[in-house]
Amino acid sequence: MFSVMPMRVLAGQTLPSFPTLMFIDKGNITITSTGATYTDNSNFTHTETELNSNGYIITQQDVGTAVTDYYIVVDANTDVTVTLQNVNIDVSALMPLTSAFEVKTGSVNLTLIGTNTLISGSNNAGLQVTSGSVIISGGTNDKLTTYGAGCAAGIGGGQGGSGGNITISGGTVT
Repeated sequence: MFSVMPMRVLAGQTLPSFPTLMFIDKGNITITSTGATYTDNSNFTHTETELNSNGYIITQQDVGTAVTDYYIVVDANTDVTVTLQNVNIDVSALMPLTSAFEVKTGSVNLTLIGTNTLISGSNNAGLQVTSGSVIISGGTNDKLTTYGAGCAAGIGGGQGGSGGNITISGGTVT
């Protein structure tokens, strides 16, 4: 048994901040320097007006099914913290051809929780880092599997394109 204690906020105090929770199986997720656009688990579309300094958690409601219609884009030109939690994205048949997760600009600190899979369309990397950088971290049981299609890398640049900086400091990445 537990009880909930009311929280009192005094003038000049602010409530604690938390990462923004996003569901990839509800719609595309775009994170920019001015915030993010995403759809929540109630199918309500949100457009933030500023970047959440506490980061973003991206997950999906139906973990057993690949998301085939939606993808993630970070074009922030600044540091962004993103956690992938049991995400399975396969946009290999989506037209126009796209990447499951693309970092266009900025530096993404990517934390893995659980098993995550990114499969992209032809000529796109699974985790496409066009410019900027990605630091991938996670625990012993946290995994990221990426598949590029055509002549693209699993992580890095698309076909014929260069990639940004990628550092893997934890988790299992294949």
